[in-house]
Amino acid sequence: MFKDTAAELLESPVEGVPRAAGVAGGGAPSPMKPRSLQPPHLAGRARQSPAKPIHPDESENMNPDEVNKSLRLTANAIQNYSFEKSEKIPTDLADEKDSGISQVSAEGGPSSGLEEKLAALDLLGEASRVSNGRGSVMRPPAAMDDMLYGSNDSVNRGGSKEREDRTAIQEIISTLQTVKTGAQGNERRACMTQLIKIARSGSTAGLQEDFRIVLRVLLENLEDEDGTTRALVFGVLTEMLKQEGLQQGFQGFTELVILRVLQAHKDQEKDVVRAAESCAATMAGVLPPDMLVRVLNPIIKTGDFPVNQAAIKMLTKLVEKQTPGSMSQHLAEIMPGLLKAYDNVESSVRKAAVFCIVALHQLVGEATLQPHLDCLNGSKMKLLSLYIKRAQAQSTPGSPRLTPS
Repeated sequence: MFKDTAAELLESPVEGVPRAAGVAGGGAPSPMKPRSLQPPHLAGRARQSPAKPIHPDESENMNPDEVNKSLRLTANAIQNYSFEKSEKIPTDLADEKDSGISQVSAEGGPSSGLEEKLAALDLLGEASRVSNGRGSVMRPPAAMDDMLYGSNDSVNRGGSKEREDRTAIQEIISTLQTVKTGAQGNERRACMTQLIKIARSGSTAGLQEDFRIVLRVLLENLEDEDGTTRALVFGVLTEMLKQEGLQQGFQGFTELVILRVLQAHKDQEKDVVRAAESCAATMAGVLPPDMLVRVLNPIIKTGDFPVNQAAIKMLTKLVEKQTPGSMSQHLAEIMPGLLKAYDNVESSVRKAAVFCIVALHQLVGEATLQPHLDCLNGSKMKLLSLYIKRAQAQSTPGSPRLTPS
C-alpha cells in the first residue's frame, strides 16, 4: 500500500513548482539549504517535498529543517571527534618519550650504554616527528643505522674497533684517577703502558675524544711517589706527541705541558729526568715554533736552575729542526735571554747557552747572527768562536755534536 502511494507521488508533478527548477532538471542548489548526501540517482527524490502528507510520522521525517539540523549536528560531531584525536596523539607521544628517558636515567649503567640509549631515543623521537606529518614514513632502526653509518662490513668492523678503544680509554681514565688516593699503583702503571701501545698503534680516536681528560689524569700522576710512574707519564706524552692526530690537542695546553716537563728536570729520579728530556725534544720537533719560542723565552730569562737549562736545551732542539727563515725572525727575541744565560753562575747553564748560540750560527749564518753578538767581551767571544769552529768541523752540518752535560 505504501509503495503504491509513494510511486504515485513521485510520478505526479508538484503543483506550483516547475520541473526545471528541481535538482533533476540540473538547477544549482540553494546556498541556504544543505547539499544532498544521497547518490545521484536518488537526488531528485531527496529534493522533492510531497504535496500531501503520507503519515504524520513520515511527514515529520521529510521536513527539510529537521534534516538540515540533523546534518549540522552530525558534521559538528565528526569535526569535534577529529580534533580530539589529533590533540591526543602528540601528547601521548611526548609522554612515551619522556617516560623512556626517565627509564634510561633510572637504569644508570656505563656511560657508553647510556649514550647509545639516548642516541636511539633521539632517532626514534625524530622518526616520530616525521611520522606525524612533517616528513616521510618512519624508518626502522636498522634502516636508519644503514643510512647514517653505512652497511659495509669493513666500516662496521672499524666502528667496532673504535668503540672498543673508547671503552678501554674510559676504563684507563677511571684507573688513573685513583692517584688522588694513592691506590692501585701497579694498575695505573699498567694502564699507562697500555696507553703507550694504543698511541703507537695509531688508533687515536678514543684518545682524541677524551684528550683533555686523559691529559689531566696523566699530569695528576706526576704527583705519584713512585718514580717509575712519573717517568711513564712522560713516556705516554711522548708517544701521544708523535701522533699527528693528537698534536692539535696539545696546542691548547702548550704552556702547561712545557712547564710540567721542564719542572720535571728537578726530579731526584734520573729516569724521570731522562723521560722528561725525551718528551721536551719531541715537543720541540712537532709543535709550532712561534708558540714554543713564546713560552721558552721568558723561562730562559728568569727561570731557576735547572729549569732554565732545560728550556735552553729545548730551544736548541727547536733550532736544529727549523729553517733559517723561520728562526731569523725570532733572533731579536731570543738572543738577549741566551746572552744573559751565557753569563749565568751555573757552568752547565752557560754551556747550554753556548751550544744554542752555536746552533743558531750554523743555521742562519755569521752575517745574520753577528749583530746580536757585538755586546760580548773578548774572552767570551773567543770561547764562542772556538765552539763554532768545532761545530763546523763535525761531519753532520746544522748542529754541534757536543751536548751540554
